[in-house]
Amino acid sequence: MWNILICTSSFNKKNINKKFLNKNFKIKYNPYGRKLTEEEVYSLVDKKTVAIISGTEQISKKILNKAENLQIISRCGTGTDNIDKFLLNSHIKIYKTDKEPVPAVAEFVVAQILGNLKETYYHNLNLRKQKWTKIKGKMLYKNKVGIIGYGKVGKKIKSFLKPFKCEVNIYDKYIKKFSNKKILNKLLKNSNIVTLNIPLSYKNKYFINKEKLNLMKKNAVLLNCSRGELIDEAALLGHLKRYENFRVILDCFQNEPYNGPLCKQNNVSLSPHIASYTDETRNLME
Repeated sequence: MWNILICTSSFNKKNINKKFLNKNFKIKYNPYGRKLTEEEVYSLVDKKTVAIISGTEQISKKILNKAENLQIISRCGTGTDNIDKFLLNSHIKIYKTDKEPVPAVAEFVVAQILGNLKETYYHNLNLRKQKWTKIKGKMLYKNKVGIIGYGKVGKKIKSFLKPFKCEVNIYDKYIKKFSNKKILNKLLKNSNIVTLNIPLSYKNKYFINKEKLNLMKKNAVLLNCSRGELIDEAALLGHLKRYENFRVILDCFQNEPYNGPLCKQNNVSLSPHIASYTDETRNLME
């Protein structure tokens, strides 16, 4: 009997159309309820595994060698940086759900910007501590927003910002008119809000480093809802300690689940990689 391994930690079984599965196939689920390690994926595959529905866990050459009859990896998400380059060049077909998460991620980015500007987190925290403390917020209306990465998500974010009449600046190395390094430097220097929406590759690891952080305003807001490795977390931590008015909103981290030193910084808003994690989006992806 052949098997299909579903690696993602939360997969609604109602989204499996069993009429497409016959008696020769069975479904194997992630038994841990969290992101799998490479060794855990390795332990779950065998020579009868013909397909993997992948989350963000590493799919390595070692796993392929064990799953010798693997034919398909279907990425329940957008990026394929977790899939070994050897697999990308093999006979195995790689699919991804790169359209379905777009509205949810763009909504999340705008919601996080608004919550941060309005000091929502701190007002809620203070009231729970029985502190009636008013913190003056800021407007998104006509604010300066920099969008790094003008793909599906970047375009949707810009469309959602349109009613706010923001001054939007764009950098994208793959779009000629937005690709000049001077454009990126100007964006970082002038924007009050910068959102990072680019895929991860070995070429852009630590895209946001100490040098780029120092270009930004000391009271800017930086958002990353793409991949944790796009930001040098050590450089970011040092920057946050030096500039208490600098804000960061992180939905992804270099190592997940994350419980590192950024959790202790008051000028950081954290979430556990859930920008696209809505009922509607998950159902479409699955």
